[in-house]
Amino acid sequence: MSRDFDPRAAPTAGAVQAKDRAPFAAALAAGFILWTAVFSIANMLLSGVIEEKSSRVLDTLLTSVSPGQILAGKLLGVASVSLTVFGVWAAAGAGVAQLALLNAPPSALDAVQAVATPQLLAVFVGSFLAGYLMYGAIFLALGALCESLQEAQTLIGPMIMVLMLPVLLFAPAFE
Repeated sequence: MSRDFDPRAAPTAGAVQAKDRAPFAAALAAGFILWTAVFSIANMLLSGVIEEKSSRVLDTLLTSVSPGQILAGKLLGVASVSLTVFGVWAAAGAGVAQLALLNAPPSALDAVQAVATPQLLAVFVGSFLAGYLMYGAIFLALGALCESLQEAQTLIGPMIMVLMLPVLLFAPAFE
């Protein structure tokens, strides 16, 4: 049986433990959560714009504000709602983790402490915002071009390919 060792030059360097592997597992899980969230939220933006166009709600709104303001407001509003949902998930996860760690071995506590860092949270939020703003703006533009969901499905095919690329590259990226 082979063992993995920590290559860092330190007096305590030795076999790789759970706390050394925890950031990798957390990054993999966070990447998949981010991809799923961005994909589903951007799709909601697309269907929302098309629905508003077909029900003539957008025509009424255009009498008061410019199209750019409507799309920017929709993009920022859905981003705020999404960050709120992530906040609720994080609070629930922290509560469950605290309950689970009451009788956990010290190695599990070390692994959680290695993952629960402000830097990782900042990277998660920044990555979500960057991906969401990029794909959300593209999906909003596609929604503005189309009159029905059937038209949008023909244009969204190439976008699905672009969205699938990060998932296909998860394994090579973590190698």
